[in-house]
Amino acid sequence: MNSTELIPEAQWAQCTATFIEKLPVLIVPFEALPGIYAPEKTVLQMKDGSQVYAFKWCYLKRRGGGTNAFFDKSSLSNERVLAMPLALTRLSKWFRFKNSRPRSNNASLNFLGQLLDWADQPHQSGRYERILSDSDLALEALKRYHTHLRSLLQGHQIAIHTAGVRDQRAIACMSEIHDRVYKNDIEPLQCGTSPGTTAPASADVAQFGATLQAIFDSAAALILRGDPAASSRALRTCASDDTKSVQLSEA
Repeated sequence: MNSTELIPEAQWAQCTATFIEKLPVLIVPFEALPGIYAPEKTVLQMKDGSQVYAFKWCYLKRRGGGTNAFFDKSSLSNERVLAMPLALTRLSKWFRFKNSRPRSNNASLNFLGQLLDWADQPHQSGRYERILSDSDLALEALKRYHTHLRSLLQGHQIAIHTAGVRDQRAIACMSEIHDRVYKNDIEPLQCGTSPGTTAPASADVAQFGATLQAIFDSAAALILRGDPAASSRALRTCASDDTKSVQLSEA
């Protein structure tokens, strides 16, 4: 039985629309935190209106997502509450520096949330409670999260692009939070994106142009001659080599 199932249901709060509407909202990115800010009760809202329920990260026992998300009120972590203001301030500064779009900011925060959801799973036994305030502990968590994602990828439980993005965004967010370049310690999974369209080699372009020119010249000559004999119904396929040609059949 999962340890979260041992907790009486009465201690779980659900993030219903009605519940969320009653919570204060913090617009992200911000220049400075408001004078009164309670991380465990505040919803983050992007400038496009999308929201991230970051207050849940202050509670170590959580389950579900979206409006079907639950958190155990008795699992409130003072350590997380104290760490959240600086963490969010640094992330907000990063978003402003990049001038990133609200959708991108929302995605980054949600990828950070996925890392925290993994870190706060029951089998971790609260080991990563200080992940937002201890840079060395954060590195340990990122390495294990990286291994976790790679295992999911190898087991065909997650797409290569998804694994790569989750790994890269988690590392990027934690690097900003701790002012530490974690890429120096971890090589993130690659997204496996397509290299896109590449230009052909110059030699191939020249050969293609020569072929088109030879065919055009041969066709023009046939038309100007009227109705040539079958022996001369040939199209050259190379402007520099008359031996390269194709014989046309009779109409």
